Amino acid sequence: MFVDFSYDEVVEHLFDLLRTEPNVPHVEQTKTTEQKRLAIRAYFNVRFPGDLYKRLLLLSDTLLQQELAKKNIAVPTGEELVTLWQGDITTLQADAIVNAGNDQLRGCFHPLHNCIDNTIHSAAGPQLRADCDIIMASQGHPELVGGAKVTRGYNLPAKFVIHTVGPNVAGAPLTPIIEAQLASCYTSVLNVAHQMKEIETLAFCSISTGEFRFPKQRAAEIAVETTKNWLANQTHHFKQIIFNTFSDEDTAIYQKLI
Repeated sequence: MFVDFSYDEVVEHLFDLLRTEPNVPHVEQTKTTEQKRLAIRAYFNVRFPGDLYKRLLLLSDTLLQQELAKKNIAVPTGEELVTLWQGDITTLQADAIVNAGNDQLRGCFHPLHNCIDNTIHSAAGPQLRADCDIIMASQGHPELVGGAKVTRGYNLPAKFVIHTVGPNVAGAPLTPIIEAQLASCYTSVLNVAHQMKEIETLAFCSISTGEFRFPKQRAAEIAVETTKNWLANQTHHFKQIIFNTFSDEDTAIYQKLI
């Protein structure tokens, strides 16, 4: 269910609604629709998973669905089991996409941050953080490096998001333990997806290669090797496993490995 507003109107109404909530981050310029839209994203980035009341969700879902309708949605094609796709993972209509988060698993709280965690949460809507909060509250401890949890995709083209926590290298030398942790991310995601018959197409982001600074070449080698080994040793229902890249550099690395 959505409200019958133009894009400018829904931005205006949602902006006005969010300004009434506590702890609204300060945004200097909020005169134009574009500036107000950025302010909305910034607020949802820092908003704790609390009361998602009806009007908030109606406006948020309407806004995100209108934006989704304007995007060029990519639909997985081809018959290759393991393939490569370059682009914005939030526009990929796979059954599930992978989000590389931190051990709190509630998304990035830095306003307008350009990490994959922030990007996916911002496109999915506040329900994604609420789902993650339920999982973490039930679990009662930070998510382990190399683990994986699944939520719905909400306003994403993907039906599901599988969240994993990769190793944070941050300039430290690679060790067998760190490499094994990254491999565990791919294995855990595949195991979770394998349990859900609805997930036939699965898209991996490049886990740990952004903010966590895992060297890209070695990360790609581990990703492809681990995934291919898992597929070769399991009776599975997957139709396509996609390695998603964003830069030409990453694409060139994966092209030599797949």
